[in-house]
Amino acid sequence: MPVEEELYTRLTGFTDLTDLLSTTTSVYFVKKDGDQPGYPFVTYEFAATIQAHHTMSLPAAFDTTDQLRVHVWAKTSIVCRNVAAQVREALHNYSATAIVACIFDTQADVLDPDEGIYHRVLDFDLTYTVSV
Repeated sequence: MPVEEELYTRLTGFTDLTDLLSTTTSVYFVKKDGDQPGYPFVTYEFAATIQAHHTMSLPAAFDTTDQLRVHVWAKTSIVCRNVAAQVREALHNYSATAIVACIFDTQADVLDPDEGIYHRVLDFDLTYTVSV
């Protein structure tokens, strides 16, 4: 299963998180302009590749570490904080078939230009294996 699918499955299957979201489909790989789901919702993206190196296993593979950036969007500050806490709980120290490790790094509150929208960003170091 590709890394994106494993992340999506983890986030949409984490009950403490989905209980706080407007629907179980409130998790998106990227936020599309003009596509405004019900609040609160979560988007995520790969922000940067930190490192990549060959593994010594067969078949040949790379272990890659990317910065995974998760955005939490809500209409109240408390809901934004609670959803962000559950995202962190769901992903910190998570591993799966292709995901070697997902480690929480930092978080920041972002001032959204739309009044009444709360936005928190969480960064994770995501190490996963890519077969070549």
